[in-house]
Amino acid sequence: MAVLPHPIANRLAKYALENISSAIISSNFNESTNERLLKSFSRRLGYLPQCEEAKIIVNDWLSENGLLYKLYTKGKSKLAWILLNNVAPISTKEALFHIEALAKQPEFCTRKNKQFTEITRLIRSIAYEEQYFDTCAKLLCQFTLSEDKTENYNSIRNILKSLFQLYLSGTHATKEQRLNVINNLIASDTENSIELAFELLDSSLEAWHFSSHHSFDFGANPRDFGYRPKTNQDVEDWYKLFIEYTAELIASDSQVSSFAKKILSKNLRSLWRISCLRDVIEKTCVEISKSGMWSDGFEAIHSILRFDCSSSNEDNIQRLKSISELLSPNCILDDIDMYVLAEPWKFYDLEEMDDNGKVIERGYKKGHEYSIELGTQLANRPPKELDDILFKLLSHPEISSNLFAFGKGHAEGIKNNSETLTRVIGALENLPEKERNFDFLCGQIYYLSTHNIALTNHFLDSLLIHPTLKQHFIRVQLSYPINAESTARIIQALQENTCPVRDYYDLASGRRHEQIPDEKLCEILDLIWHKDGGQRVAIDILSMRFHGLKQNLHYIVSDLLKEKTASLLASFEYSEEKGPSGGSDYSLTKIANVCFSAGTNEEYALTVLEVIKAKILNHIIGRYDFPEFMTTVIQLHPILALEVFIGKSTETESQIKNAIKGRFDKKASPFSKVDIESTLDWCKSNGINSYPVLASIITPYQSDEKSIKWTPLAIELLNTCPEPVKVLDEYLASFSPSGWTGSRAKILESRLPLFQPLIGSTNEEISAWGIAKKVQWKAYIASEYEREAERNTERNERFEW
Repeated sequence: MAVLPHPIANRLAKYALENISSAIISSNFNESTNERLLKSFSRRLGYLPQCEEAKIIVNDWLSENGLLYKLYTKGKSKLAWILLNNVAPISTKEALFHIEALAKQPEFCTRKNKQFTEITRLIRSIAYEEQYFDTCAKLLCQFTLSEDKTENYNSIRNILKSLFQLYLSGTHATKEQRLNVINNLIASDTENSIELAFELLDSSLEAWHFSSHHSFDFGANPRDFGYRPKTNQDVEDWYKLFIEYTAELIASDSQVSSFAKKILSKNLRSLWRISCLRDVIEKTCVEISKSGMWSDGFEAIHSILRFDCSSSNEDNIQRLKSISELLSPNCILDDIDMYVLAEPWKFYDLEEMDDNGKVIERGYKKGHEYSIELGTQLANRPPKELDDILFKLLSHPEISSNLFAFGKGHAEGIKNNSETLTRVIGALENLPEKERNFDFLCGQIYYLSTHNIALTNHFLDSLLIHPTLKQHFIRVQLSYPINAESTARIIQALQENTCPVRDYYDLASGRRHEQIPDEKLCEILDLIWHKDGGQRVAIDILSMRFHGLKQNLHYIVSDLLKEKTASLLASFEYSEEKGPSGGSDYSLTKIANVCFSAGTNEEYALTVLEVIKAKILNHIIGRYDFPEFMTTVIQLHPILALEVFIGKSTETESQIKNAIKGRFDKKASPFSKVDIESTLDWCKSNGINSYPVLASIITPYQSDEKSIKWTPLAIELLNTCPEPVKVLDEYLASFSPSGWTGSRAKILESRLPLFQPLIGSTNEEISAWGIAKKVQWKAYIASEYEREAERNTERNERFEW
């Protein structure tokens, strides 16, 4: 029946159910029945929504002592959920009751439930019906609230949010039903529930991009993509409901007001494009403006003016400008909120344009400059005004702000910087550790470093020994270019374990390290390296130190730093690249190209190779770890690599082969790119067994989309070896891919041209091998094509997927 067209198969199945007693069916389809047969039977039942006999069977399965409960008790939950997914389309109400009953169990509505993906997708499908939506939304909210926001794989949160968008929601629930879910979450007055409510509100206000990767199928039931507005009035009614609700939350002046403002401002630009909504948007903005400036709304209005008004009439442009005026800053404190504490990459209101609409100066640059000016202005106002906002400045949660520039401007305008620094330190002492923001202070120190270096040094010396703030020393120290005094303090901080080692990552960024002499950098790197987690930090610093050396003609890496770097690589804790002590393959490669260049630091290179080999043999690193780094070290020290990975052995360990040439990235083995002459000389001096062993770890061919041919090393190795057949046998082992996409048989077939040069060889032994192996290889290809055809047939004819 599985190979029959569905209309015929469904008709036959319905006829069979009508003519076979339920007792016979129950005795043949129970908890002891073959799983594949149960899946196939349940799948067919799901395509018979009009068959009363099928509904009776499914309802019996869903009963208190039915088949599904028996499967649960036997530990076959996965099979039970496959069956429920298959049969839910013909007994939807009973299936939902079944899920509700199970939801009372502890941890059922969490990601700890191994079947959470199947369960939540089924609930979404059931939510299609208006009458089931409330229950389904409640269940999905329970699942979602147990999920961490960072758990994006098979995200339940995304499933729930999809039910609240205007298009492609997969449900015919009314807008009032959806709003009621949001309102109930906010009324619960818990942080997670409120956060989820605003995510759903955001989805409801989405007016720009609509997409869905969820399935809209549900057995044989006819379905569309969910509710779809039929008229412009329907669209207006939808958004008006959610905009007015958001406005109510904003007007409530409760803890949710700021969340509501952010959600509305985020969607303001897309909502304005719907002309019938402009009146309600304007009315909402006017009401919000009565309580003061709305910075996010102000920026959203200016983004509309900047990007969406090229074809607008003058009335609409003036309307937007009037709204903007209402929402604009009214005093210096508003300006600070708008331009200092906001995200700095917008500020479209500050952009300068020419007559053709081309930007002369970007808003974010002017915002930076204006933040400096605001700092200077505040410095010339009564000190109490700084005191009023100091805690706000020093506890601002966002990193990407103009606080640094503001601090710089304030230091420039203030007369007594020493007194201000004392007040700042006092305020920071009184803030909880997690709330401290040092950007304002760093801006002050940046300015003072060029205008009062004595005060700067005195302040940083005292910060270095401050009992509660010293752990932040390195961040403040690196706010201006490093000099001799700075270097000495950094070394002291490392010696005294003053700051967390992760904070020294900042040495790698912004070219801060460039002012540190190689000799002092070696000392700093050594101190960092021996701290817990310090290896990754040191690797990052060295990577940036050696970045762009070809373009930097003023800096030549000293032999001292090269040797220190090589010694660090020799003691590096090589592990899986993504592990806690793993480093970036790109960074390590860049470093190796400097410290092992021209065959230097052989002793440390030998240690690196030996360590890597030991880690490979102990299964600590494998084929995906440090491929470019390994290639670089091998090519810079090929003879050392041959001694380490081959030596006097007669066979290479399988782990070594996999790590060197078994990667799926289709790159050639690093030994394929070494100098041919020196490599063959090494084989000659090392003994007859070296030839086949080397052949086993090189990639003997190179190919592109049109052709495939032997590499020069493979040809020379074959021509010079005393036993060519052994070498050819190793080459042949490379023909079969260890990983592939598409047809494996086609890949095997693409290797056939490699046999022809061997068959035409003047060496009779090589020619005979080529003739015999080509015949065997063709037979191998034919068997592989046959196996693929059988596999495809079996897969395509299975019904229970």
